Amino acid sequence: MARPVTPDERTQIVAALREHAGTREGGIRAVARRFGRALSTIHRIARDEGITVDRSQTAAATAARTVDLAARRAELAAALLDDVDQLRARAWSAYTYADRGPTGPVRVTLDLPPLSEQRNAYVALGVALDKHVLLDKHDSGTQVETATSLVATLAAGLRAAHHELVAADEAVDDATEAVDDASSP
Repeated sequence: MARPVTPDERTQIVAALREHAGTREGGIRAVARRFGRALSTIHRIARDEGITVDRSQTAAATAARTVDLAARRAELAAALLDDVDQLRARAWSAYTYADRGPTGPVRVTLDLPPLSEQRNAYVALGVALDKHVLLDKHDSGTQVETATSLVATLAAGLRAAHHELVAADEAVDDATEAVDDASSP
């Protein structure tokens, strides 16, 4: 069982959280490390004291890392397409190998590689192409979700506008009926 937090230690933790709020030294993890306490203990003390932790730096760092990783995946996807091109060219180019000749090794060049070599090239090509597609799908997922959300919001707005128009039409119909009823003998 963890040792209890003494009143003096609690005062020091609260002071550290308040003094360095918004800096790396005042982060929950930094304070927990400094005092040799669990993150949950520091979180509980901060909550009990009404100290809120600014997570904007964490959010900004996470967003920047996400963008950096997306850029790396885009570069890798482009490199995989280059690999696909190279593998395909290799599968259809001249093929040279060493064979035994009557006086020693001789170089033999074929117009095309043997089928087994072409098959191997196309297996590697297929793997590279599949990985490219997976990388592409990974990064387009957020765009699809954004578009889906946008369409859903647009549909909800159109439904609301439709209901307002129907209600307005009904009000006009009711008013017209009232006028007709009042004017008839």
